Amino acid sequence: MLLVGALAVGALAAGCGGEEDQAPSNLLVQTAEGGGFSRSGQDVTLTLRSVSAVTTTFSDRPERASGAITTAEFVSTFDRAFGDDPPNATVSSLDRGRGEFTVELSDPRYEEATRTLTYAVRPIDAQGSDLPRQLGRVSVFIDPDTVAPSVTVSGRVIDEAGNGVGDATVTFGEPDSSTGQLQIAGSATTDDSGQYSVSTIGLSATLGATLTAIVSRPDGIFSELTETVGPYGDLENTQNFTLERSDSGR
Repeated sequence: MLLVGALAVGALAAGCGGEEDQAPSNLLVQTAEGGGFSRSGQDVTLTLRSVSAVTTTFSDRPERASGAITTAEFVSTFDRAFGDDPPNATVSSLDRGRGEFTVELSDPRYEEATRTLTYAVRPIDAQGSDLPRQLGRVSVFIDPDTVAPSVTVSGRVIDEAGNGVGDATVTFGEPDSSTGQLQIAGSATTDDSGQYSVSTIGLSATLGATLTAIVSRPDGIFSELTETVGPYGDLENTQNFTLERSDSGR
């Protein structure tokens, strides 16, 4: 199993001093078992094989938060997220074709059945002929400066009497159109007062998608709550939930 690498690039605000002056750094990383570059005339293609079904999203300074979206979701929202400003990326291979290659990504195409992801690429720091035809294990680090901004949803989970419910899991996601299974966009656990915060929910939430929220506690004292929420048009949003006691918890 591939370990998800950490992108060693931080988006620092110009002229910033302390950590409190830094703008949030939103990062994306995709991993694959192998791949390579191919060229047809002036066109260059990056192919990722056995690519992870999950694209990891996380922010660094000033707050560290992580999340994940499905690779299929990332591809489906790519054009809306980046528009006419395609993102740069560093393609890094640790064995065959070892090296780091900076390219501009566009026109992603994903075949979920074969776990194959392709991009049209424009080489930035090399000629197309210098890019390796075969890569071993590979990670693609998306430039944080071109990633759509992350979404944060915060709030409180309470019981019917208005008391905070701690140790409750708040999960946001979208039902997969083909399987109906919930594709997790972000999750958090409430503190003792019932407060929670989920950051970097994902590109689709940033773009104003309606989400499904599931709130539950592992001890079964409260009935699981499933609620349709959003869309969230702001970067900072508030969403509160009320849990009802289950029959076994009364």
